[in-house]
Amino acid sequence: MDTNDQLSERYPGVSFGLNVQILRLAETTIAPETVVGDNVWLNICRRDGAKRLEVGRCVLIGRQGVVSALTHVEIGGYVLMGLRVFIADNDHSFVNILKTVYAAGREL
Repeated sequence: MDTNDQLSERYPGVSFGLNVQILRLAETTIAPETVVGDNVWLNICRRDGAKRLEVGRCVLIGRQGVVSALTHVEIGGYVLMGLRVFIADNDHSFVNILKTVYAAGREL
């Protein structure tokens, strides 16, 4: 079974493009009639089992889109996202520009 088959089984009625990555399937909901384009990355930053990312009905996530959720991101129904859109509810802290991104931590 390839990745698209696994995603389609997990999210019935959702159309997935090529090379879609969803980290933490249990923390992500995607409603039917949604289209997820090629090379999309849906990322859950905090891995504690809570619902962190909700995608509504009839949404289009354009190619090379990224959605990153630390606390909670909800994309309502009937949303059209263009190509290479980045949505996040967090950011890295840049107080000290000499630190690496990993060492700098994150901002809420």
